[in-house]
Amino acid sequence: MDNSSLLKYGQILLFIPAVLYTLLTLFVIGIMLTSGGDDFMLTDFGGAWIMLKKQYPHVAEDFLHTMKNSLIGALGVGLFSLAILKNGFKRGERWAWFIMWVLPLSMIEDIFYGISKGFGFEYFFGGLVSLAVLGLLISFRSFFPGKAN
Repeated sequence: MDNSSLLKYGQILLFIPAVLYTLLTLFVIGIMLTSGGDDFMLTDFGGAWIMLKKQYPHVAEDFLHTMKNSLIGALGVGLFSLAILKNGFKRGERWAWFIMWVLPLSMIEDIFYGISKGFGFEYFFGGLVSLAVLGLLISFRSFFPGKAN
């Protein structure tokens, strides 16, 4: 298989998680905006969220702001990944291959601390991480060809 086809397969395998990550982030942002964050926090923390909100409303409000900011950051990672895929990765520039590692690393972080935790998307995110890493590994030879004999 030649390097250009490996690059295309890698790009496709990276495009799928980047699009799904962006769409899922937009979905969770929509839930946060329509419910004021209560639905999201109840699925993640249950009764503890209600107690926190009653006893320490300022802490709960700060926590909601932190969650909203992390969602905006996740949306930025998704859109950034799509832009890199369309431009630098498509042209086979080495810096783009390194930068694209931000996508699976960000999704791994979300598995443990972020948006996937509250909705039970851990296994879905694990599959997206697998696709992204596979896409990066498949396209490796396109960006770093071996020495010519």
